[in-house]
Amino acid sequence: MSGVNVKERWAELRSRAIETREATLSRVPLLGRLVTDFSRVGWGACFPAALITGGVMIAYSNMSTLVMPRFAAKSAEQFGILGLVLTLATWLVGFAFVVVMSALLGRTLAEDEATRALAARVRSWLSARRGSRKP
Repeated sequence: MSGVNVKERWAELRSRAIETREATLSRVPLLGRLVTDFSRVGWGACFPAALITGGVMIAYSNMSTLVMPRFAAKSAEQFGILGLVLTLATWLVGFAFVVVMSALLGRTLAEDEATRALAARVRSWLSARRGSRKP
């Protein structure tokens, strides 16, 4: 088998796999849309949202360990088992809020021209510093 045939076969298999994946995922509307769109979005657009979400989730979890035990105890004392369910529902609403707002802020930062200009300046400054360190 020559190298050209292998490359052509690989391209054919890859395109067939992508078509199969998209056809399968199109049966699950939201998940299919998310996965197929994510493969077309570059890391530069995803990184700010991921960084913000990670940082805020760490803060949210740490604050939850301080606040939620007391909140759960008071709710359980007042409402019984329903109080614990309400406590869990409250935590999940807060979690969803953090994820949605972080993603929104990350996308805004990724698409903002001023933020892009600042990132380009930082990259050029870092590359200039690296260049000045080399003997």
